Amino acid sequence: MGKNLSDLIEFVGKHVVFNAEHYPELKDASEKEKFIFAIRHSALHFSKTAGKIAVVAEDVDHGSEPDIAKLKEQVWKSLVNAFWLADKIDMTEEEIISSMEKKYSDK
Repeated sequence: MGKNLSDLIEFVGKHVVFNAEHYPELKDASEKEKFIFAIRHSALHFSKTAGKIAVVAEDVDHGSEPDIAKLKEQVWKSLVNAFWLADKIDMTEEEIISSMEKKYSDK
């Protein structure tokens, strides 16, 4: 696996597959229905990841030390989800970088 965004997007797109074997709802679904399901399922994964980060944050609010291992796990899972979504909507490395530079460039 390469180490640039394009390679990561392609790698995740190849390995994270939405099909009826893993998601029974997709049996007999059209390509459009599969795409819509995948977007909705991606949103669920983003929510799930945010919730797991919130658990760490809430524990810290009650005096615990931050669980760095749990946070690290959520970072890579968030990236997998973002790269997977980028693959499905044909968003390129260049588009991602350009959008970030536009948002965060020094003005």
